[in-house]
Amino acid sequence: MKNLRTGQSLIEILIAISVMVLVLITLLSLTVTSLSSTSSARITSEATNFSQTIMEQIRNNYLSSSWDQFLTNCSDNFSNIDLDQDQSNFFDSPIISCTDTEREGEKKVTVIISWTDSKGPHKSQLEDIFISRSQ
Repeated sequence: MKNLRTGQSLIEILIAISVMVLVLITLLSLTVTSLSSTSSARITSEATNFSQTIMEQIRNNYLSSSWDQFLTNCSDNFSNIDLDQDQSNFFDSPIISCTDTEREGEKKVTVIISWTDSKGPHKSQLEDIFISRSQ
C-alpha cells in the first residue's frame, strides 16, 4: 500500500507561521519608528514657528522704534515680547539674546527655543542681524 501524503506537515505549518510573524513584527517596528519620527518633526516645526513668531515681534519692534529704543529693548533681552501661552507651556522659556557684531551699528539677535522629550534635549535657533537705519 502506498503512503499518500495529502495536506501540510506540522513543520511546514510552523515555518509558514514563523515567516508571517517575522513579517508582522517588521511592519509593526517600521510603523512605530515612522510615528515617532513624525511626532519629532511636528514638534521641531512648532518650535521653529514659535521662534519665527518671536523674531517677527522683534522685527516689528525694530521697525516701529528708533535705534536707541531698539538698543534699550535689546539690552533688556526684549522682555516686552508677548509669548503664546500654549507654546510657552510646552517649550522651555525662550532665550533671546542681543549681541554686538564686528561692525558698528549692528546687533545680532538670537532666539533659542528648547525642549526635552523622550529622545533627549533639543533646540531650535534663529538669528538675525539688525542694522542702525541712521547709517
